[in-house]
Amino acid sequence: RQFSNSLRATGLTKLNEDVVVPRSHLVDLMEFADTLQAQHGFPIACFGHAGDGNIHINIMADRYNRDAAVR
Repeated sequence: RQFSNSLRATGLTKLNEDVVVPRSHLVDLMEFADTLQAQHGFPIACFGHAGDGNIHINIMADRYNRDAAVR
């Protein structure tokens, strides 16, 4: 819970999604998030309940940056 709150302290807008994948695909999910981060330039924080495959994906964006809004 504290980690989620600390993301708000960055000043960026936190766009949350909860994703559930089989545990055997957690690495695939993290690699996908890494690729999105590299392609689009948004920090992405992933955390959650790996034991049951429930991961909180948080895309961090500057809502005041027009270019970021378009991406």
